[in-house]
Amino acid sequence: MILEHLKAIVILKDLDDRSMRSIEHFFTTKVFKAGTCILNYDSETDSVMALCNGLIRVSLITPQAKEMVIRDIKPGELVGDWAAIDDKPRSAQVVAIQDSVIALIKKTDFLALVTHHPHIALRQMQELTKQLRAMSWRLTEFVAMKADLRVQSVILDFATQTPEGLFIPKMAGHQEIAARAFTQREVVAREITALQKEGVLVRHNEGFLIPNPERLELLQERKTYKHQST
Repeated sequence: MILEHLKAIVILKDLDDRSMRSIEHFFTTKVFKAGTCILNYDSETDSVMALCNGLIRVSLITPQAKEMVIRDIKPGELVGDWAAIDDKPRSAQVVAIQDSVIALIKKTDFLALVTHHPHIALRQMQELTKQLRAMSWRLTEFVAMKADLRVQSVILDFATQTPEGLFIPKMAGHQEIAARAFTQREVVAREITALQKEGVLVRHNEGFLIPNPERLELLQERKTYKHQST
């Protein structure tokens, strides 16, 4: 069973079955129920964790006690690898959003893997680069976009393309959107109401639909231009 879990880990995807079996003993698996805090700022464990299935979230708590969502960890991705690489304390908290199975590997064993397996090291670098690009984009959004546009951007993250338009099967709560957009719940509620009044966002099949995505893009451009002109 653990071998099947390991095959889902992105940095191990280039290993053949023989190589996978040779490193299997480095890992243990653990189940975390939804709502469980997996890591906190003062966590003493130095293990690297790979999500095998489920969903976990990395977030920060501001001095004002507000949550800022950094990113969601999807199956195959790692968490805790930064601290293992730079030997610094944990910098965020990690919570299970769904029931999740996690493969754990000790820091020393993780460093041995990336040291002795070039394919694993390359995949690890690619994953870190992907995270850095994503964080750079979010920083750009935070600096360059007004809060209402950041809310729109987060809403689009939940949408999938359908023949009818962009469909959002389950809209996140206002607090979660606010945490992702680095703003207040009131701003989220106001923007969603405005989008509905504009007809850009409509209720559809127990979810929401953006029937004409180009209207949302035009709305963003109009607000951005207005902001830059004032």
